[in-house]
Amino acid sequence: MAIEECDNQFTVSVSKDVPASVDTVFWYFDNHAFWDKWWIHTLEVCEGSTGVGEPFRIKCENNREDMLYTVSGAFTSIERPKSMVLNWAIEEPQELADETIVTVDFSKSFAGTIVAIRHAGFLSRQAATLHDESWLGGLNKACYFIMRM
Repeated sequence: MAIEECDNQFTVSVSKDVPASVDTVFWYFDNHAFWDKWWIHTLEVCEGSTGVGEPFRIKCENNREDMLYTVSGAFTSIERPKSMVLNWAIEEPQELADETIVTVDFSKSFAGTIVAIRHAGFLSRQAATLHDESWLGGLNKACYFIMRM
C-alpha cells in the first residue's frame, strides 16, 4: 500500500498475494469483481460488463467520511490472464472529480497469484488516500471470495 507523488499527480499502488491460480483469479476479476459488488464501499452497480470499450457506472459510499460518490469509466485493455486497464472517473462530489487510469496486473507467485493494482493520475492526496484504502479493502474481500470458490 503506497501513495507516490510525481509532477503534482498522485498514484496509488496496492497488491495482494492470493492463494489461487492466475487463471482462477483473473476469471474472478473478469466476471465478478465489479458486478458482484466486492468493492468494500459499493452501494449499487448501475451498469457494467467486462470487455474493451465496455462502460461501467457504480455508486459508492465512504462511511468514514460520510460521503457518497459515483464512479464511471470503461475498459481500455484486457490481456487475459495478465492484465486489465480501465479509465476511472469520479463524477461527484466535484472536489474528487479526477479522471484516472487503473491497471490491474496478475502474476504467478509461490502461493498462487499476485494481484497488483496501480491507480494513477489523482490531482489531490485526499482522492488518492480514499482510493488507497478502498482498493486494499476490495482486494482483501476479493481474496476471501476467491478462497471460498
